[in-house]
Amino acid sequence: MKTHSIQNKTISWSFFMLLIVLAVFTRPALSFQGTERSAMPFINITGDTRRPEDIVLGYTQKLNHLGESGGGVSLLLYNDRYVIASYPEYMRRAGIYGMYLEEEVMTQLWSLLTHNDTLSFSEDTVRRHIQALNRAKAAQLASLSRSGDNATMVIEIYPNRYQSVGFGYGQADEMKQISWHGLKWDASEYPDIREIQNLYQIHQMLHDILKHKNLERIE
Repeated sequence: MKTHSIQNKTISWSFFMLLIVLAVFTRPALSFQGTERSAMPFINITGDTRRPEDIVLGYTQKLNHLGESGGGVSLLLYNDRYVIASYPEYMRRAGIYGMYLEEEVMTQLWSLLTHNDTLSFSEDTVRRHIQALNRAKAAQLASLSRSGDNATMVIEIYPNRYQSVGFGYGQADEMKQISWHGLKWDASEYPDIREIQNLYQIHQMLHDILKHKNLERIE
């Protein structure tokens, strides 16, 4: 009986120590909220034959009222500054296009993508900020005027694949994803919310790229 008791205590103590070790090694993951691991991008473009592990940015915007299943206009940016842009069938420019970004454009865009306001962006925190501002003014009118902006944008950033900033654990597949509905309206309505203004700057730069005259049709 005494031997059994000692064995049970030994097992209990070993189990307790195992829990402590697990807690110590799993705790750091909590400090990187908004960080995701992704070997394959969520945003895909049909016909893209380049290596997915070279993608540094994925972007898509769809107009919710059109019920786009394919994600609307999409863009992929690679670590050699090559861009692939995809336009859905209903657009006049329908098809897939590509071009290389100029180095200064890439530098400016990368600076925005790796800015602290981008990499620490928390959708819940920003929404709470907006709700607090709405409570201080006419919230009903705000939601009514928002109906004019039905676009939802999604960006995926791989900060460690081009001039690494040591995001997350510093690995190449660390990914920051941000999804936002009605960005254009929010940017005009909340000029003092830095995170929204930064996101809108990224959105504007990407749309300038999507409209660029040097994009050449791939298919």
